[in-house]
Amino acid sequence: MMRSANSIAISAATFMLLSAVCTRACAQKGRTAKTARTAIRTASLQAPAGKPSPPVVAPGWTTTVELTTRNMGSGETPLGDLVADSLRSAGKADIAFIAASSFDEATIPKGSFVPADVVKSLEFGDDTVAVVKLTGSQIEKALRHSLTLFPKENSGFLQMSGLTVTVSVDATMQSHVVSVKVGSAALEIAHTYLVAMPTPLANGALAYFKVWPKSAIDHETTSTLSGAITTWLAGHHHITRFDPRLVTKP
Repeated sequence: MMRSANSIAISAATFMLLSAVCTRACAQKGRTAKTARTAIRTASLQAPAGKPSPPVVAPGWTTTVELTTRNMGSGETPLGDLVADSLRSAGKADIAFIAASSFDEATIPKGSFVPADVVKSLEFGDDTVAVVKLTGSQIEKALRHSLTLFPKENSGFLQMSGLTVTVSVDATMQSHVVSVKVGSAALEIAHTYLVAMPTPLANGALAYFKVWPKSAIDHETTSTLSGAITTWLAGHHHITRFDPRLVTKP
């Protein structure tokens, strides 16, 4: 019995010594034995054995087309399409207009970008988005006003969303609206549409007061142009060429 007890005592002492050595070794690596066991247990719960967790990659933005304000006043541009789509979404509208004068000089090359790059293309990003009620007849008149100098530069040229406009240019360089579609349907002259646009334009800037009165404003949203772009891009991380909105025929 005494020999057995001594054996047990020696074994216990040896165990304590080994535990102390292990604890000291773990402490030298910046963690206690308990922390090490916890870390191992946590890792085993997070990933199946033999299958390490994939790295977490922050979402980014890419574009396969150059986004530039060049020619913003003389024709449809991918950047203009993007911003107009953002306004239409923010206003929950059928159509959106934004004039060339709302943009500052900027170019985003193909590849990676961030929403702030698009926001910087705006002259007044803090302008709010307003929604205006316009008849099909007023929309046609707005398009003719937009195309007054087409294909030359015009600060009042409208970048659009929700519309497909076909125009012809005659020998005297005069443009004529041939057809207008809202989505896939023909524009109805007597129908009333909701049109989102920057508040200054809704108030009649750039002589658009000749097309609609201030009383046509249905409401002003709480969204700024910058906010509308940021929100839209949150759901659109990869930009490619947009469907044509302005089609020119001889």
